[in-house]
Amino acid sequence: MLVLNLQSSYSVIILKPSMMDNEHKHTEQEEQYDDEPVFYCRRCLSLNIRQFPLNVDQGYCDDCGTVDVGSTSIEEWNKMYEEKYGHPYIVKRELKWPYWY
Repeated sequence: MLVLNLQSSYSVIILKPSMMDNEHKHTEQEEQYDDEPVFYCRRCLSLNIRQFPLNVDQGYCDDCGTVDVGSTSIEEWNKMYEEKYGHPYIVKRELKWPYWY
């Protein structure tokens, strides 16, 4: 990235093609993360799930202590959270370039 400071209060940012490719790679990685299943507490919908030290297959909720743990996609979990608490936990918004504005 090349930033040119002009005599006025404006700056010109010139992006290299490789930076635009990185932005595309970032969205691909984000989609891959969304495909990963999440483990959640079926009672309180917490994502704070721990494993018992001696039993790797069994998990428990670190917030409410129940062992009723489920697995689903992050989108489905967010819908369940919104139904229970009245607002979504994850709010997606479109990032505009440059990100700091």
